[in-house]
Amino acid sequence: MPSATAESSGTSSGEPVTTHGSGSDDDGPPNLDVAGASADSGGAVGCTKVDFLFVIDNSGSMAEEQANLIASFPAFVDAIEASVAVDFHIAIVDTDASFAVEQCDEICPANPEDTCVACADEAEEVCTYLPCDSFPPVAECLDTLGSSRVTDPVGGDCGSVGAQRFFTDAQTDLSGTFACAARVGTGASGERPADAMTEALGAQAGDDGCNAGFLRDDALLVVTMITDEDDSDTDDGVVSTGDPEQWHQRVVAAKNGDEDAVVFLGLLSDVDLEGGTCPDVDPAVAAPAPRLRALAESFTRGTWGSVCSGDYGPFFADSIAIIDTACTDFEPAG
Repeated sequence: MPSATAESSGTSSGEPVTTHGSGSDDDGPPNLDVAGASADSGGAVGCTKVDFLFVIDNSGSMAEEQANLIASFPAFVDAIEASVAVDFHIAIVDTDASFAVEQCDEICPANPEDTCVACADEAEEVCTYLPCDSFPPVAECLDTLGSSRVTDPVGGDCGSVGAQRFFTDAQTDLSGTFACAARVGTGASGERPADAMTEALGAQAGDDGCNAGFLRDDALLVVTMITDEDDSDTDDGVVSTGDPEQWHQRVVAAKNGDEDAVVFLGLLSDVDLEGGTCPDVDPAVAAPAPRLRALAESFTRGTWGSVCSGDYGPFFADSIAIIDTACTDFEPAG
């Protein structure tokens, strides 16, 4: 795999955001003119539809990163909508198959038996308690790996327009809806981001799957993965099936073998790299992620930045140029 090139830009927090991988080399601000092909694009049809898949780590160290993602989303989607009225789908998946309601059997002795733990920080011994009847029964797909989230971490409706399990540009408050669903919680028992991604685009995207209707043959696919560790856990042996090359192949297969129909964006750990943004401290904060960085770099239109950056805005701003190029060159299947 070729080594990545790196470009840095300043952030409001003063931290550098470094992006790595393939992308557009055009100068000037990105232009999301995806309604049709440009004169010099060789006759390509271009894209008018984009399917966005967000794969968000829901382990105990990810609260700040989820907040950063949510804060950067409005500007990202505004930049797309300001350039073209694109038809898009948004699916959000977490990285394990658990759901907060499963924690209701964890009762703290100091509280009444009708009170359950919604979330807990064992190190700080800080718990948030809710009456057990505030948790709805686990609905179909809520505890399925790769199923798109349309609720908050305790089952509250995020206001999806329509019966499908993903969001569209028809949402009246897309940023608010995204913020609700993207706060996937921090109670993961074993994260498998690659499996979550490939399940979301594979079995769960089928006609009988939880994400039926999300993935379209005539749409560009943009995958964004955000996690502060690699796809493995040496403590309990939890790891996705396969390796970066196989994960790459499964994503491309979901787009009928057309790698040019995929953009991969990663906000990943760089704790093991010289000059990385992630602090080389407690492994609970960030762990080396060579496999997921290799996955990002394996895509022709793949790039990654540090998950430890204090501001994801510059990373997404740079990513728009990659999406622009991909859209210009996109030729819908069929």
